[in-house]
Amino acid sequence: FVLIGVGGVGIDNFPLEQWPELDDVTWIFPDNTLACSSSNKRADFVPQSQFEMNYIDLLSSCDLVLTKTGYGTQTESVVNKIPTICITRPDWPEHEYLSNWHEKHGDVEFIEWNNVGTPAFAEMVVDMLGKALWTRKSVIPNGAKEAANT
Repeated sequence: FVLIGVGGVGIDNFPLEQWPELDDVTWIFPDNTLACSSSNKRADFVPQSQFEMNYIDLLSSCDLVLTKTGYGTQTESVVNKIPTICITRPDWPEHEYLSNWHEKHGDVEFIEWNNVGTPAFAEMVVDMLGKALWTRKSVIPNGAKEAANT
């Protein structure tokens, strides 16, 4: 299972007609993304609501996450040890710092928006799904404690 979780940026107008169909891969999309697409009837496209799980539980149950640089899904994927394909946001002030943090603590590959859905993206997904199990040290989510102590 590959979770598509790009937060507030959204992909509601992304042409899912060109989304890759890969053996043994099910894509989990936000419900509104599938509702906006004429390709929403593909058997490998599943809405998040079908799982009846909260977002973090769904994320931690997946094999791979596609997200964008940001504090939510990107950091949760590291904490929950889920490999990630991260869409770059070079115009966002925190992009460099979060990207460096993710590379240090998690299993991540970066891609630009205009390459999502392309054959290069499909190859990246297959490569990420084929990697060995997570071998990095666990990241303990203690940001609130750190902030309170400063």
